[in-house]
Amino acid sequence: MLVANWDKVVSSFKEFIPKLKKAWAAARPLVPYAARMYGDIVVEGAERLGAIMHKLFYKEDGQWVEETTTRKVPASEVPADIRELIEVQEADITAKMEEKLELQIA
Repeated sequence: MLVANWDKVVSSFKEFIPKLKKAWAAARPLVPYAARMYGDIVVEGAERLGAIMHKLFYKEDGQWVEETTTRKVPASEVPADIRELIEVQEADITAKMEEKLELQIA
């Protein structure tokens, strides 16, 4: 069930994180210091989990599957040659990205 609805789970969780941060920011000054520490840990953990939820690995019919979702990244994380290619015009960069990933794995 989780695997079948993974994209929905990820998008719901990512929508929930800003709401959690806002609610915690409002409630934080009203709670005792020890509770603040635990609340801060929960909020920070949710943010970190949201940052890594874009990949899911599972086995289906004897085959390993990697399912990924999209995430927004700053321009600095995009290789310069890819950025330049896309800024000029929309382009299919699948082969170029696969090549870069293969080099990183090797």
